[in-house]
Amino acid sequence: MDEAFEKGAVKRCASELSRAIWYYRAWKALQEVERHNSANFIHLAELAMGDQMITHATKVLSINVTNGKFEEGGFWALYKSRQCDVDLICLRLGVCLDPIRKVGASLKLIRDKTHFHLDREGVLNPKFIWQEANITHDQFDIALSTTFAIIGELHFLINGTAYEAWQYDGSDAKLIAQHADQHDLLFRERHSAPAGWPEQFGD
Repeated sequence: MDEAFEKGAVKRCASELSRAIWYYRAWKALQEVERHNSANFIHLAELAMGDQMITHATKVLSINVTNGKFEEGGFWALYKSRQCDVDLICLRLGVCLDPIRKVGASLKLIRDKTHFHLDREGVLNPKFIWQEANITHDQFDIALSTTFAIIGELHFLINGTAYEAWQYDGSDAKLIAQHADQHDLLFRERHSAPAGWPEQFGD
């Protein structure tokens, strides 16, 4: 990886991950709202943020563990280029790459079969793809936060500056959804809240 591309890649990875984290926190907050009669706009926002968190995370983390292929400017390309540095960062932070690799492999499966591409299996049974990917909140959260911490260290090492990202916890999303639901502010249509990732994304 040449110097200019490496500098751009680590900055782009930091940007993509920060967005994935923001969308994930807002999406997760909406998942936690008890909604018996949800406002349609809130449900659409939930779907949009879910799509965005997967999109941004996939660009950075996806990896085919069988053949080792990954995004040219993603995290695993930076790891290949800076393996000694990343290993030292992981040692210093007390983190392991295995959970990141597991989520990255699941995102690659989702990417290839249903979320970005439509292959036969994904078209015939999209819920099965999400079930096979088997990503949990905790796994996704750990993969995002761990990778972002590593990328932050790499950004300073490669670009000489800290990557600045504003903090967001998703609490306002939960309050907005609760308020809309309680006060009948938006057009609504009865439906049950999604039970999990396959139910929300696998249609």
